[in-house]
Amino acid sequence: MAALVSVIMPCLNAGERLRPALASVLAQTWADLEVVFVDNNSTDGSLDAARAMLADGGRPFQIATCPAQGVNHARNHGYGLASGAFIQWLDADDEIAPDKIALQVAALEARPDADIAYGDWIEQRFSPSGPQPPRRHELAPVSDQVARTLATVWYPPHLYLLRRAAAGRLQDAQAWWPGRPVATDIEYSALAALMGCRFLHVKGAEATYNIWSDSQISGSTPYRLRAETHAAIFARLRETPPGFGVTLTPRHRLLMDQAWDSCWRLPRNAVAIEKLPGRRFRLRRRETGKSLEVRPRDAAVVQALMNMPVAMVTCHLALMLADTVPEVGGDHATGLEALQRLQAQGFLDRVAFGDGGPPPA
Repeated sequence: MAALVSVIMPCLNAGERLRPALASVLAQTWADLEVVFVDNNSTDGSLDAARAMLADGGRPFQIATCPAQGVNHARNHGYGLASGAFIQWLDADDEIAPDKIALQVAALEARPDADIAYGDWIEQRFSPSGPQPPRRHELAPVSDQVARTLATVWYPPHLYLLRRAAAGRLQDAQAWWPGRPVATDIEYSALAALMGCRFLHVKGAEATYNIWSDSQISGSTPYRLRAETHAAIFARLRETPPGFGVTLTPRHRLLMDQAWDSCWRLPRNAVAIEKLPGRRFRLRRRETGKSLEVRPRDAAVVQALMNMPVAMVTCHLALMLADTVPEVGGDHATGLEALQRLQAQGFLDRVAFGDGGPPPA
């Protein structure tokens, strides 16, 4: 008998994205599947639409209401109703490819040492004029999931398929922390990595993350609250008991201990960069005359920072440096180290939250 997969769908006013989300579940090629739909006080007719679709969908389903407001309350409520050997989280405005679950179940069954499967994902934005060209994110196996998650390199939560045992451990640890306003998926995946859960990349197992409304959590949360929530999450992660699942390296500790209390920037043309003999550069802060000799990597970081239009917390600056500066080598810890050196030497400006408008997510 095939293993049962429970698809847990929290919903709060999913609007026009609800029907495609449910359709993507009902179209799964994996036969043994149940839907646990948890309405979280929708006012747009989502609950009635879900009832109608699921009644005609040919899949076992449960519909529940969660009076406690908040997506994590709804997720936890849904987990208590699920009976599958595998758990698939899916917000009610996102989608999964028809063979996503089948590919990941097969991969996990072939690799009994793996706990969580992930795949590749598509970012789909909608504007009043219609959908924008999708952006594909082709992922790959990651050797250090602790570093990836502590760097806040984000995967949509519905990209994962979890064995019930792994999902149960995370529930016991309250990985979907009740009342957390934002960054819930970052906390969940970081705790999974710190527990020692083994992640398995399954190429072609695709999920679509839809960005369609200003009311979505990530877009509607002020940047200051995002940073404060990250600070609370990382404080919780630092309190994770020793021996929780993995041994933290100095690189992990660097990421774990990053600060969230300030934004930083380097104004355009604030620093003159002079090439010196060999592989050295001299930085000179024009306003103060302060100078500093650095390696090519730090010079490249300074140039990139002067081209960034807004101030951000150090973590988000490090993410952008890893993505855009070849000398950083895609390594977020390396970018963070460079930023901390520049901060210590007085080359970056500390900026209050809200000055000049909130930085982007």
